[in-house]
Amino acid sequence: MNKGFSAWLRKARRSRKKAMQTVRGSETGNRTRHTRLVYTALSVGTVLVAYLLVLANIGVFSLMERGLYDRETYLAVNIVSAGGITDPLSRSARVELYRSCTMQGKDRSPLPEERTRSDAIEQIKTLWEQTLQNTVGQRPSGTLTGGESIDRILRNSRYTATLHDFYNEETNARIAIWGAQAYYTASDKRVYCLSAELDSRTSDVYSMTVALFDVIESDADLDFYPMLDALGEPHSVTSTGVSAGTATTLTLSDGTRLIRETQPGVQRYLTLQ
Repeated sequence: MNKGFSAWLRKARRSRKKAMQTVRGSETGNRTRHTRLVYTALSVGTVLVAYLLVLANIGVFSLMERGLYDRETYLAVNIVSAGGITDPLSRSARVELYRSCTMQGKDRSPLPEERTRSDAIEQIKTLWEQTLQNTVGQRPSGTLTGGESIDRILRNSRYTATLHDFYNEETNARIAIWGAQAYYTASDKRVYCLSAELDSRTSDVYSMTVALFDVIESDADLDFYPMLDALGEPHSVTSTGVSAGTATTLTLSDGTRLIRETQPGVQRYLTLQ
């Protein structure tokens, strides 16, 4: 009987072990299928979310586009140009930019298409020499009323030039201008100087200030000549005096105006408008 019981017990254990192995195998298969289903669901969900985001972006861009362009009226934009896209704007357009761009940027180096510092220095030298010669006029001695010789002034003058971008804060338009100066320390320690704002790409002069204090001799026509030469305008233009002679206006060939203002005994100022 003991042998029969032992055999039955061994058989029962084998059956139990086999049943447990079957259960474990079933559980492993279920976990594998569950894992596959989870990964499949995640992949499908990711694709669906991405697709929905693309649709949302398309909708947003469509709304923005309609907001910009689907109007009864349109914003007027005038683009002034002549010739190729790299050609300078007309002088009247550049003068308008010069008047509207008042925020000065940092000094910088010129671009390949812009005039170099040496170009600006040469132009300020020419303006300085012409101004001094016109100030002396026909006096044989070639000196200012204060006794300074024109030759001595020109030999000992110093020159500076820096390039800046000027911006319009509202429109973000900009214009590049060389700020140049010629200056000389006279025997009385006062500094005679000529300061000018020069176009970065042409020979146009936007403004010019001459400070010679009480030795300044001013003639309404002669004072215009250096800037007229730089602008390529004839000397035959007719000036119109205003404000009791302290300001004089010339209208140039393209309709822009050259304004001359004086501070007797101090300086004179010419500017394009």
